[in-house]
Amino acid sequence: MDIESKDRIARIREYSAQHTSNTRSGSTMGTPAYMAPEQARARWDEVDARTDLWAVGATMFKLLTGRVVHMAETVNEQLLAAMTQPAPPIATLVPTAPIPVLQIVDKALAFNKEDRWNNARSILTWSMGSRNLGFRKPKRRTASFN
Repeated sequence: MDIESKDRIARIREYSAQHTSNTRSGSTMGTPAYMAPEQARARWDEVDARTDLWAVGATMFKLLTGRVVHMAETVNEQLLAAMTQPAPPIATLVPTAPIPVLQIVDKALAFNKEDRWNNARSILTWSMGSRNLGFRKPKRRTASFN
């Protein structure tokens, strides 16, 4: 279904079956700049939480560097880079960033998913447990009615 606007009158039209945009088996799902290698290869049986954390790492990479992990001129080139090239160490682009932040991003962007964070909680545990980022566990507050 699509909404058209002609002569300032909104019209709704139905798409025929040939115009649907359903995902086909083996098709690419996601934004290439934020795809982990296994996702870029369409290896859906390998996609898990670590794939999502790769995308989180790619987002952090973009926020810290102002560029995407794999620079390319076309979507196909970007997919090929995601499939075959590890992410550059973020310290090569932002050497002044805090080392713990660099470590989080680099581990999230590890080419082999076995080398990535297992889940988001593992990042939090590492950050808080080792005090790498200066996070402290919040003190539990109790209500006081005086």
